[in-house]
Amino acid sequence: LKDSGAKALIVLDVVYAEAEKALPNTSVRHVIGTNVVDLCGFSALKIFLGKKLKKIPAAPMADHVLSFPDLCRAEPNPPEVAIDPLQDIAVLQYTGGTTGLPKAAILTHSNVVANAVQCEAWLWQRQSGMGLIGVLPLFHSYAMTAVMNIAIRIGGFQLLFPKPPVDMADLFKRIEKYRPKEGFIMPGVSILFNKMNNHPKVRKYNLKSLMMAISGAGPLPLEVQNKFEELTGSIIIEGYGLSEATPVVSANPLDKDQRKQGTIGFPFPDTDVRIMDKETGAKELPPLPFALAKTGGLTPEQSEAAEPYTGELVVRGPQVMKGYLNRPVETGQTIRDGWLYTGDIACMDAEGYIVIRDRAKDMIKFKGYPIFPAEVEDFLHKHPDVQTAAVIGVPDKEFGELVKAFIVLQPAKKGITTAAEIKTWAKDKISYYKIPTLIEFRDELPTTMVGKVLRRVLKEEESRISQKSKNKPNDQ
Repeated sequence: LKDSGAKALIVLDVVYAEAEKALPNTSVRHVIGTNVVDLCGFSALKIFLGKKLKKIPAAPMADHVLSFPDLCRAEPNPPEVAIDPLQDIAVLQYTGGTTGLPKAAILTHSNVVANAVQCEAWLWQRQSGMGLIGVLPLFHSYAMTAVMNIAIRIGGFQLLFPKPPVDMADLFKRIEKYRPKEGFIMPGVSILFNKMNNHPKVRKYNLKSLMMAISGAGPLPLEVQNKFEELTGSIIIEGYGLSEATPVVSANPLDKDQRKQGTIGFPFPDTDVRIMDKETGAKELPPLPFALAKTGGLTPEQSEAAEPYTGELVVRGPQVMKGYLNRPVETGQTIRDGWLYTGDIACMDAEGYIVIRDRAKDMIKFKGYPIFPAEVEDFLHKHPDVQTAAVIGVPDKEFGELVKAFIVLQPAKKGITTAAEIKTWAKDKISYYKIPTLIEFRDELPTTMVGKVLRRVLKEEESRISQKSKNKPNDQ
């Protein structure tokens, strides 16, 4: 709120108490309160009974808060202003902050509409009446475009779950209950699909109406993808985006025979991509001299061979932001000659499929060898006892950085599987320097509201532990 300079805040009544704490020392002068049913067209009696019976979540707000329905009933008196959809700001979309502090990406009306139209063109199977399942928060650009705006473009309906984290049994019940004839599409993240896979009652429900799931905001392990498709009978399509591109940049084809697992597919319509050298960002790199298989992405041998063709992914298209709010230096570093430098390290195979290898800021250097955390995480997911994993680099005087893995075990394996067993299992399956030197077991990993693992938080925790260790007095 402080960074954006917002003058008014529209807030749900159930989160008003928390929002009010953030208002001092901001520019907010007006607060507009709303309820989840305000735009649902329910009768006054139904709303009254729903709140009374606690079927509709509601909470009291302060007297100075304006009521959204009252505001809608008032006669509008907008000022005369010139409108330029190409330049006027529609959304200040704050980045996820997975590698640093969130920044406000300036998205125009044109950006937002363009990305919705691009998604519509990609979704060639679209039909009016399709259902979009909203398990992701709509304030995130992923859900804003892939749930809300797509539903509007194709005339679909939205099945929303406004209180994260979503209850898996409730999700299954509602998929089974509503069953749109045209099918459901569910945008999500790998952690969500993994939770669905491992729910003890998942096979009890009829999920046949789930036509397709879309995975973004991070890598999708092959084991998670295959198990989900076997359980639901649907298909998961992996794509790629970032807040600075409203957010969708690319996705795999919808046809199962044309997609390549382990890749993010092709650029969207009207979107250009390049792979630029990591050092200067000025030299365009050629694609790999070979095509990847339909499953699995880069093999360990191909991973080594792909290094000379691996660089930073840069993007150009009508969905790319104007820049960052009040951050001219970062804007100049990120947008160069009309190209958005994503900070993601990638390569492209001989057929044009793109592979995201990792974030540039997260790359680990062990004895000078570059190690991509996402590659190690994907490898660890192949272990049957591992539910999810995150990998970071830990500073080391001798080797530069050590590979550290944070692992959440399958519930039945907690306290049984050891770090030594995982290291032994990894031998001869992956290059020796990619095997985690350090392994820490956790009950859960820190994530964003969308479910993306916050490696930054893990790094900060490690840094604090290291600092405490340095400051600890020597034993006498």
